Amino acid sequence: MMPASEGAIVPSPWPKGWVPPIHERPQNTWRMVMGYLLLSFLAIPILNWISIPNIPLEQRVLGYLLLYVCTAPVVVHFSKRTPGLPIFPVICLVYGASYAIPIFIAQPYISLVSSQTFERIPVADCTHAVVLALVGVLSMQFGFLMFRYSVLSLLIPHLRLEVDAQKAISRISILGLGSVFALWIVLSGRVFVPAAFASIAALISLLPTLCGAYLYWAYLRGELKGRWVTLMGVILFADIAVGFTSGSVRNVIGPMITIAAVYWMVRRKISWKYAILGIMIFLSMQAVKGQYRTLVWAKGQAKNDVVGRLVIMKTLLGNRAHQIILGHRGRSHDVVQASVNRADLIHLFAHAIHETPRFVPYQHGDTYSYLLLALVPRAFWHKKPTAQAANQFFGIAYDLQSPDSIGTTSIGLPHLVEAFINFGNMGVVFVMMALGVFYAVIDKMFNHTEAGGGGIAIYSTMLMNFVNIETSTAAIFGAMPQTILILYLVFRTMRVRRRIHL
Repeated sequence: MMPASEGAIVPSPWPKGWVPPIHERPQNTWRMVMGYLLLSFLAIPILNWISIPNIPLEQRVLGYLLLYVCTAPVVVHFSKRTPGLPIFPVICLVYGASYAIPIFIAQPYISLVSSQTFERIPVADCTHAVVLALVGVLSMQFGFLMFRYSVLSLLIPHLRLEVDAQKAISRISILGLGSVFALWIVLSGRVFVPAAFASIAALISLLPTLCGAYLYWAYLRGELKGRWVTLMGVILFADIAVGFTSGSVRNVIGPMITIAAVYWMVRRKISWKYAILGIMIFLSMQAVKGQYRTLVWAKGQAKNDVVGRLVIMKTLLGNRAHQIILGHRGRSHDVVQASVNRADLIHLFAHAIHETPRFVPYQHGDTYSYLLLALVPRAFWHKKPTAQAANQFFGIAYDLQSPDSIGTTSIGLPHLVEAFINFGNMGVVFVMMALGVFYAVIDKMFNHTEAGGGGIAIYSTMLMNFVNIETSTAAIFGAMPQTILILYLVFRTMRVRRRIHL
């Protein structure tokens, strides 16, 4: 290759639409740190203004400290211009939203089934919960950083899944359309999936999101054109529509967050208009999901009619929007309050502390037992426990739901709470540290600029599992190794066989 002469135009080494890694841009660490400190000082009077009355001083101080501990990783990530997705900082933010913010805006009450009323949680238990939440988050951060900067991290490979775009686009499009069709026939009741193959059905439900993520990555790089763009839109729209029919906020928001993650990996910025749209959809779904589940799952309306379920959801959303437009401000307040209550894990934690071991003995690892059984296929073990067994135990044992509601309602057992009800205070330290190490391992494998389209698609698709801290570890991580392996093999067959370095 001839060297470029002085003044000649040298072609960019980056594909169309690709932005160089963010760490190659000018840094502005000082301004970001100062901005964070300013916001930290402003947060104190703002939280005091919106907070509920009569919060004990020790809880208020610990709440501020917990909030800073949960937000600091975000500042560190962006001040260092670290490439890749800020997954671990986002996980810390979720802990802040679920354990720190509710201290200031949520009343210390818990709804119990036996009394059919709200019971006030003792102040001592709330303070104990805040202290353990702070210790747990710090332990998780210590585990993450300890592994990342230790020699053990050298044992974890950087997975590279650069795929042949021409081969992958056609195959991924067919796979995406096929998985959407498979979901449609299952949801419409045309095919019954036995319990032994439930894990296969769960894997198929991930494929539209995975395929949409890769196709969107190719689109942002300028590799997806013409009819393939239309197919990408069909797959993504169908994936979100299926989420609406499930009545689950997570199934609707999940594909949207996956696409946002891919957008960040390529463009290194946030699309605020789509972020606002996502928040609006989240709040709207929170408002009507209870009515929807009652109509579809309890009363059986449109149970095997996918289009009918979408019509029901559309009607409920339309009615709620109409009420808000007409000035029913109480409805808007109810939506926000429902979202706050849903995100409030600190008082659920305090309730678990009050009950354990006073009324419910320590579990000594029983709720984690499914993690050892997850690798055994259910087809070979028909009586294998379910991944939801820990959540079901928690809901009933702690008087949060009745046994007859198991089929229609699920009370999640948060990671932090699960650590305590198994091993007590020290369990919070060691289990959360182990979770931090796990996050660091996954981060090392996938979260780098050489991951390629396949690696980015897999990591973005699994994103919702990483930030889902409100359910048991077995339900989240039990099938994750097999899922990642299968998704890896999907892209492995389409990888680039040879690179040419000039």
